[in-house]
Amino acid sequence: MKVARYFIVVLLLVIVLGARAEEKRYEVTLDLTNEQVKAVKGGYGRDVTIEFTAAQIKVVQEVLPDFDLTEMTLTSSILGRSNEILLVIKVFDDPRGRLFEANPQPSP
Repeated sequence: MKVARYFIVVLLLVIVLGARAEEKRYEVTLDLTNEQVKAVKGGYGRDVTIEFTAAQIKVVQEVLPDFDLTEMTLTSSILGRSNEILLVIKVFDDPRGRLFEANPQPSP
């Protein structure tokens, strides 16, 4: 019985560690354009979808060359005193290919 319990605990630990190893996290600071800032502030707290500029995509691709997202949703609560946001990108290796999840945060 004890051996079976230890085996189950070790198996669960391997599964959890394996799942965590597949997720990678990156942080990239992006400067928003004046037009993007106006659009987000004009949403008055509602979600506003903005498209990345070529320069913003290039900044992200310096860290993640295969990054393929072209837009994100922001609210005015994300904007601080600067026109920057911190983009927290999680990368998941999936049998279908790499998946990206980008979560904007206020720039520190």
